[in-house]
Amino acid sequence: MHRAGLLAVVLCSVACKRSNDTAPPASAATESTGEPAGTDAAATAPLATTGLAVCDAYTSDFRRCIELAPEAGRGDLRDALGDSVAAWNEALANGESERVVANCYEARDAAEAALGGLGCAFSHEDDPPRPAASAATPLDAAPRPRGPLPKIGIAECDAYLVDYARCIDERVPEPARGPVRQGLFDSAAAWAEAAKEGEQEELAQACREAREAARMATEPIGCTWTKPK
Repeated sequence: MHRAGLLAVVLCSVACKRSNDTAPPASAATESTGEPAGTDAAATAPLATTGLAVCDAYTSDFRRCIELAPEAGRGDLRDALGDSVAAWNEALANGESERVVANCYEARDAAEAALGGLGCAFSHEDDPPRPAASAATPLDAAPRPRGPLPKIGIAECDAYLVDYARCIDERVPEPARGPVRQGLFDSAAAWAEAAKEGEQEELAQACREAREAARMATEPIGCTWTKPK
């Protein structure tokens, strides 16, 4: 699965989804690893590897970057990374090594471009060599959510959702769009439920904070953000 390809956008989705108490709790982390981070056992769990230097270096660097995310969202991000590694290993078992290598390079390129300004660093372990661009086909065949996002009825939230959806469709690399858009739909659904329960003030503040975090994370890839009226 390629949803680890653009952590900045996923990170914003997770942070927003967890910003109110009506959102479901973060899911349990799959096996993944990185450098020790406090007392979080999931952050120091053994890393599933692919045996491909470029992929394993990327996932290790990505895991360290996750520790820069809000604590409440780290479990989901570790799950996303675990899903990526699992999909790569499944493809390797099916003899698709060139495709996996190409996807690892693409994931690193996208993450480095979006996250370099946020303090995330990615080592350039280029073994095996980068294959032809035609090999970089998505490993995640799940369709991305279609149709309009739900209306929250709060200007800050609705403006954020519209801008974020446009950012995904115009700027996020195609292999990452499905999972990232799913994260946005999850956030919108949680907010819509919270709005029904009368949490307008809390949601408005959460959406203002989410917009600013998303703006900072995605402006490097060319996304534009409007101010709510």
